[in-house]
Amino acid sequence: KPFLISLILVFSIFSLLYFSLSCKKEKGRVINVATDSIINIRATSASAIGTVVDIGDGISQHGHCWDTLDYPAIDDNTTLNGAVSQIGEYTSHLTNLLPNTRYFVRAYVRNDDYLEYGSVVTFNTLAASLPSINTAVISEITGSTAICGGEIVSDGNADIIAMGVCWS
Repeated sequence: KPFLISLILVFSIFSLLYFSLSCKKEKGRVINVATDSIINIRATSASAIGTVVDIGDGISQHGHCWDTLDYPAIDDNTTLNGAVSQIGEYTSHLTNLLPNTRYFVRAYVRNDDYLEYGSVVTFNTLAASLPSINTAVISEITGSTAICGGEIVSDGNADIIAMGVCWS
């Protein structure tokens, strides 16, 4: 009897091992992304181009991550561009950058099983300078109104966030 119980026990263990090893969940197709280039470089912003090379079994999030140190990760500065259903190029807008600074950027894609990065691309933001403007000639002056405007000659390598005419 002890031999029979031992035999049944050994058979049960081998059966459990066989089924647990042979029934593992198979991972889906691997996702892939490429970091292409950085364009529209300014003092405090730039645009990064990436390409989804393979969507695998689906991509739930894609974008770019950047930092002033090598090999940025999604825990650093990151754009969140949403899900992807097909391969192709995409653009992320990098904002709140420091003027005259070297940045490292790489594209990323992720789903429930994988996080994949593209290669690292570097660029330098432009130096910031004061914007310059020309004030237009004041015209159509009346007792309570006048017309005036201006022209932006240089934006100082930064985005113009407000403009107008002041008077006193």
